[in-house]
Amino acid sequence: MWETANAVGAQCATCHAIVWQSPLTNKILSEEKPANLPDSGKQYTDYYQQKIRRFLASQPVCPECGSNHYDLFVNNVSFPRYADGTLFDDQQDLALDEHPDAPIWWLD
Repeated sequence: MWETANAVGAQCATCHAIVWQSPLTNKILSEEKPANLPDSGKQYTDYYQQKIRRFLASQPVCPECGSNHYDLFVNNVSFPRYADGTLFDDQQDLALDEHPDAPIWWLD
């Protein structure tokens, strides 16, 4: 789904900061699917998940805490964790005023 997103993120497992970037300029996300790979099915799912793992592993150190452990891919159809590590619950109303402002980290 990164093909339709203006930004994708890698969320730090340590401090939960997100490093955002364009999926169109990221070498891993913009690489073409191998011709011998089917468009769907188990092989494609395995390829997709492996590509996400490679993307997360390729990130620079976190600008917030210096860690190099990113464990969550964030795009236009997934939700990041909150700054305290709490998972987003789409069954509850989102109250933006309950969560503090956070810096935005954009990777060029």
